[in-house]
Amino acid sequence: AGVIYEYEIEREGEAEAEAGNTVSVFEKTGLREGAYTLKLRAKKGDKYSDWVSMPYTISSPDAPKNPQVEYTINENGNSYDVTVSWTAGSTPNNGWIVNGGEVQNTASYVLTAQTPGYITTLSIVEKVGESFSGALQVPIQVPCLPATLPNAVSTTQTSATFTFSHAIEGRKVIIGSNPPYPASETSITIDGLTSGTTYSYEVREYCNETQYSSVIANFATVGCFA
Repeated sequence: AGVIYEYEIEREGEAEAEAGNTVSVFEKTGLREGAYTLKLRAKKGDKYSDWVSMPYTISSPDAPKNPQVEYTINENGNSYDVTVSWTAGSTPNNGWIVNGGEVQNTASYVLTAQTPGYITTLSIVEKVGESFSGALQVPIQVPCLPATLPNAVSTTQTSATFTFSHAIEGRKVIIGSNPPYPASETSITIDGLTSGTTYSYEVREYCNETQYSSVIANFATVGCFA
């Protein structure tokens, strides 16, 4: 007759015992992280051996590390694709979970068509077997689109007209000490300037009221800039 093995697994005062079988290796799944004591004894007929105790610890895998964030203006020209990549915390592993989604096997994640100025956080968890690491938190702050200088600036005695290669939402022009002037279209004219004065102008691309990119240029021309 074979020897029947019984075991108990204890954790934080909890215990469970169940009959094993005649093999010398057993597997218990679904255990939580923590310190355990495995107690094993043999049973033959109605006789038992002494318990043998073996302490062991189930620890969580290492979290992913070294996050890299890359912002790329996508082909429509008015938003960003954001690529986040990282390196594994544990090797081997069974992949990663980003923001509670499905397990993926690639150490990168792409957010497409993100609005300039958008702020969020990616939470990345590593999976090893049936265990999960702590979360790597990666902050994302999508930058403003880069402002561009006008293709041309023409002037009269009291105005300046700025011509751009393309329309873009959020663009504004500041000339001299005047407030920002909306310049989302391809051409805008600013009136009320003083003839014979040299002005500087600044082109800004606004994400919101306080966040923007800027390009500055000084110039002197005939007319109001003579």
